[in-house]
This record gives sequence, structure tokens and C-alpha cells, in this order.
Amino acid sequence: MMQDFRFALRQLLKTPGFTTVAVLTLALAIGVNSAIFALINGVVLKPVVPVRPAEVVNVFTARQNASHDYRQFSYNEYCLFLPGQPRHSGESDDGAAN
Repeated sequence: MMQDFRFALRQLLKTPGFTTVAVLTLALAIGVNSAIFALINGVVLKPVVPVRPAEVVNVFTARQNASHDYRQFSYNEYCLFLPGQPRHSGESDDGAAN
């Protein structure tokens, strides 16, 4: 096994241009891979920890006369409940109360 390493080292020393390109390519690939993993790890894989967890709520709609038929709000529906937004009464097409 040591003989193989010595042979590989000898071949790399014979061609310094190829050695330089190979080492720089590996360094660049490892650096880019580490940067992408750090970005994905920070954005996607780590859970978001709220600053004030006691204030976190889950808002959903439920159909009348249905015990387990819950539907999450869309952002547009959430905006309707912000202070100062006009309200309307009645039921929407899916039967959920507004």
C-alpha cells in the first residue's frame, strides 16, 4: 500500500500543473459543499425557535357540524383578520365561516 502512495506522489510531482489544478478543484468543491450545507442547515434543517413561545398560536378554520375537518389559513385569509381590515359575513364556497 505504501508503494502505491509513493508511486502516486511521484506521478503528481512529475506533473505540477495537473497537481495544482486537481488540488484547487478539490479545495473549491469542498468549500462550496461546506457553504451550501451550512446554508441549508441554517435555513431548512434547524427548527425555528420563536422569541416568545407563549405567543405562538395555530389558526385554522373548521366547518360547522364537522368534528375533525380543520383547514389551515392562507396568508390572504390571515390578512383579513388584521386590525383595520373590512369584514364580511356569511360562508365561503367551501362552507367555512368567515
